[in-house]
Amino acid sequence: MESNNPTVLVVGPGEGTGGVITFQRNLILHSTLDSNWSFRQYNLSRIPHTVSKSVIYEKQTFSFLRSGKRHFLKNAAIVARNFSLFSVELRRVDLVQLQSSDYFAFWEAAIYLLMAKAQNKPVSMRFGGTFNVFYNETSPQTQALIRYLLTLPDAIIVQSEMWKQFFSTIAPPERLHIMPNAVPSPPPIPHRRPKTTGIKALFICTNEAKRKGVDTVLKVVPELKNRVQFIFVAVPDSLREEISKLGLESDIEMHGHIPREQLKSEFYPSADVLLLPSHYEGFPNSMLEAMAAGLPLITSPAGAIPEVITEGVHGFINDASDSNGLKRDLLTLCDQPHQRLEMGAACYKLIQEKYVIDTAFARFNAIWKSIL
Repeated sequence: MESNNPTVLVVGPGEGTGGVITFQRNLILHSTLDSNWSFRQYNLSRIPHTVSKSVIYEKQTFSFLRSGKRHFLKNAAIVARNFSLFSVELRRVDLVQLQSSDYFAFWEAAIYLLMAKAQNKPVSMRFGGTFNVFYNETSPQTQALIRYLLTLPDAIIVQSEMWKQFFSTIAPPERLHIMPNAVPSPPPIPHRRPKTTGIKALFICTNEAKRKGVDTVLKVVPELKNRVQFIFVAVPDSLREEISKLGLESDIEMHGHIPREQLKSEFYPSADVLLLPSHYEGFPNSMLEAMAAGLPLITSPAGAIPEVITEGVHGFINDASDSNGLKRDLLTLCDQPHQRLEMGAACYKLIQEKYVIDTAFARFNAIWKSIL
């Protein structure tokens, strides 16, 4: 039996890993919004490649162009097909939930935005990534075009107060809504022993390990290897080579790509602290997932992180390049095991109170109804 609920077309990448894909899966599969809305997904995923899009160190607006002619042509064909079929898909839905980010992802999303508005479809546009870096790097003429495009969505979803303040300078403030990332309701907090040595520090690398602060972490590994067990996951080949050249391969437990569900079921529960000394962030899902497993964090004041983490309550906040601060705080968590466990419990409690999917995503009901 078909539902009479309005249909939302969720437009964005539907395969692989990353914050946008996690958000979409949580929205469609784990929220209770399907009691009021029917969902259709429009998958924009292209063939993956190994070139990092790290805007901090490469600043490549179209990094996929460097992936080889054959690879580029295949992806160009996928993009062209997606554009050609989108108008047909729009006729079947009432509202468009569009994911956007920085660099190429923004310009791609802008085309779908224009196509949806051409058919008079309401559009809610959600932003992630390092959009402020992208915007500030562009020319004044391009910035003017971006500001015009931001007048077209009926609602703009940002992930924190910091992002709302930024977007209010380039988009209609009355259309801005804060919607933090969220996680499914967590299982009971794992039992951890109050040990003072051999604590497990988890660092999630990905192809953007430099942006995530890997250089800062690597500086403290030789000094703390006798007290801290460093665990790196999603380690790209280039980083493995760098670690080998530094002579640290025996001091770091390295893993390749780990499915997100395995991270949540095995790696977070067995760790004692998450390291996230990022240079730039939006609203990292890994932060929330680690907190949901009762992990304190040693992190940086990037993106929405300071709006979630309270210094000394949920962990510690240092400058992304402050290796001395990272070392100091790791030693504190080693020497004060009960404080470490108390911080982890505070993180777990905060997730339950503010960042569970059905609590956070309930705001979509009001936003979508208002623009529909």
